[in-house]
Amino acid sequence: PWNGWLRPCSSDLLMTQNGGISWENAELPVSFIGLNSVYATTNGKGYVVGENGLILTRVSWNEPWLMMSEGQDIEELRSVSFTDDLIGWAVGLKRSVDTGPAILHTADGGTTWMEQSCDIPSDLESVCFVDTNHGWATGGWMNTNCIVNTIEGGINWNMQSFDTTCYMRSIFFTDLMNGWAV
Repeated sequence: PWNGWLRPCSSDLLMTQNGGISWENAELPVSFIGLNSVYATTNGKGYVVGENGLILTRVSWNEPWLMMSEGQDIEELRSVSFTDDLIGWAVGLKRSVDTGPAILHTADGGTTWMEQSCDIPSDLESVCFVDTNHGWATGGWMNTNCIVNTIEGGINWNMQSFDTTCYMRSIFFTDLMNGWAV
């Protein structure tokens, strides 16, 4: 409960093991890469996503970060969310926006990532899952804002309606009924 990570700028990752009283630089296997999002499970397993489809993982607090993925057809991964130590999603944008957003799914703790499809002309900024089936993502492209959801673990994604012209950059749900997007 006292451990945490912080991404203060796009190339640094800080960690604390004392509830934020002090912070130290995390040793990463790559440098000068755009890091966008960090996610940690309760037992210390962690994930970082960034530019060029970068995915880093860490098995526990005392283990080094490992590069799991980079490249593919992904320009940038912007957000990562896990429901447990094995099942997670990462979202962002592909190199060609005409092909839809980048949505990756893992069912083995990040060892392998499979692409999921979503028929929207947008990139995605943020993803949040409350269980292995129910998740939401938000983003936009060229004055098109979107919130999408799935009730099938990302097999199908559906547009949700909302009344704002603001570009949505982050989404978070506490359960199936309560969520926020900004």
